Amino acid sequence: MKTPFKTLGTLILLLFVNVQSLFAQDKALEQQLNRSGLKFSYDNNTRRYKLIFDLNEGRSQVVFINGWTYELGGLQIREIFSPVATLQNKTDFSQRVLFNMLEKNYDYKIGNWQIHGGEPPFILQYSIKINSDIKDDVMRELLSFAVRIADAMEKELTGTDDF
Repeated sequence: MKTPFKTLGTLILLLFVNVQSLFAQDKALEQQLNRSGLKFSYDNNTRRYKLIFDLNEGRSQVVFINGWTYELGGLQIREIFSPVATLQNKTDFSQRVLFNMLEKNYDYKIGNWQIHGGEPPFILQYSIKINSDIKDDVMRELLSFAVRIADAMEKELTGTDDF
């Protein structure tokens, strides 16, 4: 017969193992990034991979890859996103600027502009949602595409190179 202490100990161990798996890094994604020759870091707190691309004119742009996926119709969907600006108020950009960004979404073959955050700070970012099972060269191209689009918009909207 199990004592309550052994049962509680087993429960704690199971919870610890399950919590650890929630924060585990995605080894398949890491292998893909390594095969592609891309340098990255992983943040355990946000569970995101961070890559920094050097661009023309001394500019650089960061892009993040979520370390988790969402299931949709049997697919594992992963998000890639590149921030452009941090907003403290919903009115920091004019309605016209945001409308122009929504118009641009129509022309993109993949990806879109979005604002992340239900409360300040709001993060304006370019996002691409993809099947996690893609070829290495496609992943490289999508990362590069997100970086180019985001950096051009950052330069246009803010004139800075904060991201």
